[in-house]
Amino acid sequence: ALPAQWEARARVFEDCRPKPGDYLGSDPSAAARIDARCARSAAACRLHAALLRGDDLLDADHAGDRRLLGVTV
Repeated sequence: ALPAQWEARARVFEDCRPKPGDYLGSDPSAAARIDARCARSAAACRLHAALLRGDDLLDADHAGDRRLLGVTV
């Protein structure tokens, strides 16, 4: 896949993150788990796109995504 496709996939995961007022069942921690999972998936997609573009993944532009995924340098 092309970097643009991975960026589009990241946007889909960002759009799937729970929003205030969303009903997510009776488990009060469900929203946090779903939000974290979608955020990590979006970060992974953005980093994959950056890798395909040949970006420097150690650049500060990618620090938030690296931190979210627990990638240490």
